Amino acid sequence: KMIKEDINFLEYPNWVIDRKNKATRWNIKKPNGEYEIISPFGLPKHFDKIILYFLLHKLYREKNLDSYLLTTNRYEIAKNVFSFEKDFGTNRYKRIMNALKKWNSVSINFEGIFYEGDEYTVKSFHIVDEYTLKVASGELSIKFNESYVKQLK
Repeated sequence: KMIKEDINFLEYPNWVIDRKNKATRWNIKKPNGEYEIISPFGLPKHFDKIILYFLLHKLYREKNLDSYLLTTNRYEIAKNVFSFEKDFGTNRYKRIMNALKKWNSVSINFEGIFYEGDEYTVKSFHIVDEYTLKVASGELSIKFNESYVKQLK
């Protein structure tokens, strides 16, 4: 209940329900504008969205909404996202890193249909600006896009 999507993403989701979709671009055209999401590594799927929600929840819980920077590790993510599994190893860690790779590469473009305040705007942004995994210690730092986090606030 702490994390909710902005009204713009209720109408124009930033993930695709079709699990078999291998597309790297998705467009919705409206009479007054266009919504486009592009990701060279494939559009984010349901699992990628779960990872994103967990990370945003953690960011919110730690009161980091003004710094947009979250420090965690893959084990903590796996423990919470794959809680139904007893054992998770390298494949799960790779899947987490793949999700971060997608969110980092996603480009979202609103051409005149992004509602902000009291008017529609043209807006373009990413979800995750950067992430760093320190292999030896396992520390994972994720910097969220300021525009995206502000929109969620």
